[in-house]
Formats: sequence, structure tokens, C-alpha cells
Amino acid sequence: GSKIASVNDDGSVATMDTNGATAGTQTDTVLSGAGQAAGSVVGETGGVPPTSAVGVCAAASGVDPGSPDGTPEICRAGAGQHQAETITRAIEAQLREGMTTGEIYRMAKRMLRKEARHTAARYSLKRALLDFGPSGFPFEQYIAQLLKADGYSVEHGLLRQGHCILHEIDVLAQMDSHVVVGECKFHNRQNLVCDVKVPLYIHSRFRDLKAGFLSAPTWNGHNIESWIFTNTRFTDDASQYGECAGMHLVSWNWPPNGSLRDWVDRSGLHPRARNCRRRRAVRSAQSGACRSICHPCWGR
Repeated sequence: GSKIASVNDDGSVATMDTNGATAGTQTDTVLSGAGQAAGSVVGETGGVPPTSAVGVCAAASGVDPGSPDGTPEICRAGAGQHQAETITRAIEAQLREGMTTGEIYRMAKRMLRKEARHTAARYSLKRALLDFGPSGFPFEQYIAQLLKADGYSVEHGLLRQGHCILHEIDVLAQMDSHVVVGECKFHNRQNLVCDVKVPLYIHSRFRDLKAGFLSAPTWNGHNIESWIFTNTRFTDDASQYGECAGMHLVSWNWPPNGSLRDWVDRSGLHPRARNCRRRRAVRSAQSGACRSICHPCWGR
């Protein structure tokens, strides 16, 4: 007859014939159906069903989800919720009579590795952004692509006349009557940040452009805003000044639900750090040379 798995107090698993006689205990549970697999089978996760989201994460990393080491890195990166639940459903759909927990774990690892290949750029997103350097031009290109993905028409690397002097505009984006005059501040080290001098300087340039190039009749009726994008962060003073001056500051983790990290995830345009390293290898001493010989180092 078929066997049913149950859990003992010591964590071992007892198998029982359907007539009620105990057949023995084992640590590699034999499944008698999908119901037992999802609800009562315990394997290498120390008490967590292997077809639960937590169990899937532990299977991939070998870390007990209840251990002091905390949640495995791949789970913190996103697999713990969306991906692990997707894998759980896929495993449950493939459960069959007589499948052991060892087989389930091997299946989970294969699926998680496959999922991880598609999202590896997101897991290393912060590092990949830092690898855009040392020049800031690839970061400008990247911001332009993110804006295009949101539906804006975008130009970048422009020279336009202000009321007083000529200014370079990193990114000029427009969607209907909304216009973004964007400045990109790239840092290739995480400890480098934008202090208050950055928004002070950019705000003064923006006002000069509004009195010059942006005062043309072409821009009448448009909502023109000053934005600053950085891949690290702003100091408290910089954020305070930007908010007071009506500017929009976008950093790695700011603003909530609209940070650079959120923006990249939403667009699906994940940086490819390896490509960026190849780009650096072919740069000449003149920074402008990169504009004609480099291909975009991002993609879905």
C-alpha cells in the first residue's frame, strides 16, 4: 500500500502504511501525494516544507532559514518573495508519487539557478552602476534610456545658452507638456556623495537656462522641472535644499517608491557590469572618444 509521511518531535520523519502500521523513520521523506508534499513533508531545511518560499531559498544556499546567519543573500535580493513563490508553484505542479525531498531540493536548486541568471544584474545592481565609471558619460546615457523607457523623448549632452552663459544639459526629456532638465552626478565609489553644493550650483544654472534657452515661445505652457540623478546618495543638507527649491533629487534609495533602484527594477534595464569593464578597456585618453565606440551596457 501507499505510505504517508509525518513528523516526529525529534525532527525525523516517520512513514506509515495506509492501514495505520508504522513502517519506520527516515530523513529523506517519500511523498504519497502533492498534499503531503506541501503540507507535512520536512527535509533539509530543519522543519520547513521544501515547497515553501523559505524552503526554496534555503535549498539554493544551504543556509537554514532559522539560523543566526539570517536570510540567504539571493532571498534578500528578491527571490524570497516573488521568485521563490513562482518556483514553489512550479515544483508543486511537478510533484509525483514516490518523489523524495532530496529530489524536490535538487529541482528547487535548478529552478532557482535558472531564475537567478535572468535577475543576476538586479542582485548586483549597485555594483554594476559603480562600474559605469570612471567617466560619467555612460551614466548619462543610462538615465536617458530609463527616461525613454518611461515614455519620454530624450536628448542628452546638449549645449544651450542661458541668460548669462552657455550651459551643458546632461539630459533634456519631454513627455507632452512635462519637461525634465536633468543633471547626472556619477560616483564610482559608494562613499562619494552629493553635498549641498551640488543642488545649489545646478539650481543656479537652471534659473539661468529658464531666463535664456527655456524662455523661448516653444516652451510656453510647459511644466519645466530641474532634476538631479546620482547613483549614490545626497547629504541631508542637499536633500533639504532641493526640496525647498522645488527640485527633484533621485538617488540610489531616494525618493521612496521612486528611487534609482526602484526605477531600474520597473524598467527592466539592468546594467551589465562586465560590458562596462570592456568599455573602460577601450577608452582613449580623451573622454569624448567613448561616445562613438561604446555600445550601451544595459539591457533587459
